[in-house]
Amino acid sequence: MSVFVIMIGMIVGSIGFAAAVRRRRVPGALVAAAAIDLYCGVVIASLGTMHLLAVVGRALAGRGSGPGGTFVYDFRFYSLLLFGVTLIIPALAALTAVRRLTRGDAAGARVAVSASLVLLALNIPLVPIQAFAMAPSVFALANLVALWSARKHFRVPAIRAAAGHLPVTPSAVGVGMLT
Repeated sequence: MSVFVIMIGMIVGSIGFAAAVRRRRVPGALVAAAAIDLYCGVVIASLGTMHLLAVVGRALAGRGSGPGGTFVYDFRFYSLLLFGVTLIIPALAALTAVRRLTRGDAAGARVAVSASLVLLALNIPLVPIQAFAMAPSVFALANLVALWSARKHFRVPAIRAAAGHLPVTPSAVGVGMLT
């Protein structure tokens, strides 16, 4: 199956998610932010998983950076594994925020913003070395733009505000790094 078909499936899935959420009368800005966060998280987690599979697959096939192209466990192999894992973790964090974004939860927005900033910090320095790192950077940046444009809809859940811990109004709460 080609990557193009998989990407189309992810887009269709995100649009289907957005349509289902919109039927619940969720504000359009929250629907867009959640759908873009979902797409960003799924795509980047998939890219990280494919990266790990390629690195481990090459190692299992005996191909690597050792003498004569043989596999050698070295810092390069370790760093490639570490990069794949550090790419997947913030993508999964973005995915955990999707439902909270549809509810307008400010804490969910903070998780999504933090995940996107980590993804940018991971990928932007790689762009001069590996141009493909531009793709996750663009997805993370699109996620930040969507979250910023929905910032007025994020609020602290009433249960936490009722306990006297935090104010309820969006203007008093803000969304951490978005305001």
